[in-house]
Amino acid sequence: QMVKINSRVPQQRGRDRRRVKPPIAILLIEDSGTDAMVLQRDVALGLPDKMVQVDVVGTLAEGLEYVDSGYAAVVCDLNLPDSAGAATAARVATDFVGVPVVAISSSAEYGPDCISGGADEFVCKADSDPSAIGRAITFAIRRAERDQQDRYLSQHDLLTGLLRRASFQPHAERLISGARKFNCGIGFLIGDIDNFKQVNDEFGHSAGDEVLIQFSQLLRNATRAHDLVCRWGGDEFVVLALIPSDADWSQIVDRIKSECRLNHDGYAVSMSFGQAFRDRPNKFDFLNMFDEADNSMFAAKGQPKGVSQAR
Repeated sequence: QMVKINSRVPQQRGRDRRRVKPPIAILLIEDSGTDAMVLQRDVALGLPDKMVQVDVVGTLAEGLEYVDSGYAAVVCDLNLPDSAGAATAARVATDFVGVPVVAISSSAEYGPDCISGGADEFVCKADSDPSAIGRAITFAIRRAERDQQDRYLSQHDLLTGLLRRASFQPHAERLISGARKFNCGIGFLIGDIDNFKQVNDEFGHSAGDEVLIQFSQLLRNATRAHDLVCRWGGDEFVVLALIPSDADWSQIVDRIKSECRLNHDGYAVSMSFGQAFRDRPNKFDFLNMFDEADNSMFAAKGQPKGVSQAR
């Protein structure tokens, strides 16, 4: 059973109360009650400038029940009733994806194996004090934040903030896996800014960048939070979405088409779209759907629109 222990937070009144930041929640996996109390004290003293909440469980199995609970860090003892050694830290690091892990043990010999197994920091209990445990947690959190930022920058287009083409596939595979799980359809859409070269030639590349940014925001606003929106390259964008039915997909496509128009310095700028839909995930063939949507998009390019003076 989880035990929640909070560091003391001074009472504040009036406007000052609104300045209180939410506590940093840390999960401590430790089967020794005495060690848990000592570690809780060391965490509170080691992070004196932060409000800290320490939740304590006594087994690895109990700890793994909280993988999606939003903890800022996990501190785990290596020798638990249901797990022992560096394998404990490796399992915690594997299941708590993106959450920094600090491994602790009475034996310093586990340190190298813990780090190679995925733990961010290792603290030997014999050397532990508030400074050591606080420093380990702080370093682990900062390293995780830096890694998260590096992953974001590597996966997202710097100009628009959308997914890069190179990072589209792994995200698409997870979405398709979800389609198979829930047995629902998949919609794919390609959008291309009309006469984008004319925008750059007439207004300059900075104006072209601004148009790309604005269309990216329009696409994000017109799609749902769990849809994949990607800058495919240049002035071309793609959307991949889980869809219950063809009618639902038609509504989404119509919304995207109606909302993805803008006025830039008195000139109306539009996009041409092409789309494909498969009602069952076992019918999904990305290259086939891409060709279908691409051909549809180029056919739409022939319709009168593009860059024109707004009236």
